Amino acid sequence: PEGSKKSLIAGFFIQSTKETDDALGYLLGGSASEFMASFDIKTLAVYSQYEKEIISNLNFIINSRIERHTIDYSGESHNYGYDSTIVIFTTDDNLMGIKSSLQYNLSPTVMIYSSISRGYKAGGVNQNPYLGKQNRIYKPEFNLNYEAGYKNINSENKFQITMFMMSRLNQQVQISSQQEEGNPNSFYYYTANAANGHNSGIELEFSTKINNTLQFSFNSGILKTFVDPYQFMIDSLTMVTLGKRETAHAPKYSTTFDLNYLFNENITTGITVNAKDAYYFSDSHDHKSESYQLLDGYINYSHKNWSISLWGNNILDTRYAVRGFFFGLEPPEYADKLYVQWGDPAHYGLTMNYHF
Repeated sequence: PEGSKKSLIAGFFIQSTKETDDALGYLLGGSASEFMASFDIKTLAVYSQYEKEIISNLNFIINSRIERHTIDYSGESHNYGYDSTIVIFTTDDNLMGIKSSLQYNLSPTVMIYSSISRGYKAGGVNQNPYLGKQNRIYKPEFNLNYEAGYKNINSENKFQITMFMMSRLNQQVQISSQQEEGNPNSFYYYTANAANGHNSGIELEFSTKINNTLQFSFNSGILKTFVDPYQFMIDSLTMVTLGKRETAHAPKYSTTFDLNYLFNENITTGITVNAKDAYYFSDSHDHKSESYQLLDGYINYSHKNWSISLWGNNILDTRYAVRGFFFGLEPPEYADKLYVQWGDPAHYGLTMNYHF
C-alpha cells in the first residue's frame, strides 16, 4: 500500500590508528636536529539511517552519527643534544551529526530534493614543537547546512542544480605566522579556530550528447563565503585580529567546460577549459591570486586491450599562482614580502595502458 515502504540501517565503526615520526637532520629551519613523535588516534562511532515513503514517490530520510574522537600525542625534539622540547597533549571530543531530507520523484528520471544537516570536523593537535601552548590544540568545527536541488538524468542528458547555505561554528582555518621577527626559519603553519562563518552558493552540472560523435559538459559553482573577525596569539605576547572577509582558497566561481569528439570506435579527442576566480592565498594575510583559465587536451586511441593517449595540460602555458606566503626572508631588514608558488607550466605526455 501507498506509504508503506520503509527501511532501517544501523551499525557501528571502530578505528585505531597510530602514526609515528622519527627524523634526523636539519629540521624545522635548523631549530632541531632530531624529532620523534607519536599520534595515537581512536574513533568510536554508532550510526543509523531510517527511510520511509510518506506518499507515492515522496521519501523521507534521516540519518545520524554519534562519535567519540580521541587523540593522544607525544613529541620530543633535540637540537644536537641541547634545548630538548617535550610536548604531550590529549584531546577527547564527543561529536554528533544528523541529516534529514525529502526526495520527490517527478518521473523515473527527474527528482527534486531538500535537506537540513548538522555536520562536524574533529579537532586535533598541531605537531610543531615550537608553537605556543595556546596554539597547540584546535577544537572541532560544526556546521548547519540547508540544501535544495533538482536532478534530471537520462541516457542522453544530465542536468543538476543545487543551492546551499551553511553556517560554520568554530570554523577551522589554516594559519601561517613568523614566530620571531627577522628569523624566516620561524615561519610555521598550523590549524586554529576562527569565530563563526558562513558559506552559500549554487552548483550546476550539465552534460549532453549533441549527436552520436560529439558530447559537451559544463560544471560550475558560485560561492560566497565570510568569516567573522577572530583573534589569536602568534606567540606568547602578540595577539592579532583576522577575518571579517572571505575565507582563503574560496574563489567566487569555478567553471569547467569539456568537449569530446568520437572519430570512430577507436579514436577520441577532447579539450577541457578550467576557469577560476581570484581568491585569498591564506587566512593569515590579505594577498590574493589572480583569476585564470587553463586549456587541456588529449587524443586517445584504443584497440582491444591497448590504449594510447597523447595529452597536454595548460597548453597555452598560462602563468598562474596557486599559493602565496607572506613573511620576512631577505636581509638585512627582513621586511615581510609576498612569495608565490606558481602552478604547473605547459606539459605534455604519452600514456600507454594494457587492460588484462
